[in-house]
Amino acid sequence: APAPAAPAPRAATPLVTRPVDEQRAAVAMTLDIHDIHITAEQVAVGFSLHLVNRGPVAATGLMVRIALGQGSAMPEAVLARFFDGAGGSVLRDDILLAPGAGEQLSTEVMLPRALIDPLVIGGRPMLVPVMALDVTYHWDGPGEAFGQNAGSFVLGREPGEGGGRLAPLPLDRAEYRAANPGQRATAMRREQ
Repeated sequence: APAPAAPAPRAATPLVTRPVDEQRAAVAMTLDIHDIHITAEQVAVGFSLHLVNRGPVAATGLMVRIALGQGSAMPEAVLARFFDGAGGSVLRDDILLAPGAGEQLSTEVMLPRALIDPLVIGGRPMLVPVMALDVTYHWDGPGEAFGQNAGSFVLGREPGEGGGRLAPLPLDRAEYRAANPGQRATAMRREQ
């Protein structure tokens, strides 16, 4: 008799599925850009990352990773690998957030100008930076007690009244400071 057909393989999913009423930590993040300063050697971005545990259980072992690059060097595939743990730098490690507690991380991240391949807009070399953040954490509980909130943000100059698209940063000067630095979240994010 012929052997029974093997069951069709299930598609692997990198995300953890959870019951809606699960008692867990749930860390939210908000990014504020304070300064974008371009020098002859680097692009420096000053920012604050606000973290808040909105869950009923403490978030433990919380780690924040960061990556900064130009938009063309950070397509979806690169961001997905970053969200999986590849690349970037550890900004903070081993944070504990009680239910309802928050923490603000204020610092600066640098991108060497030597790594930038300028985007030419209107005959001028420009930069559209992208910052990616990955927050991972655990909590005490049954099953897979792992959470993640990761996202990417386009950085640039705020257009002024009425909002709208961010303007790119000029690279045709040795020194430049964005008068109204800002960010916009991209669609590339992961929450679990």
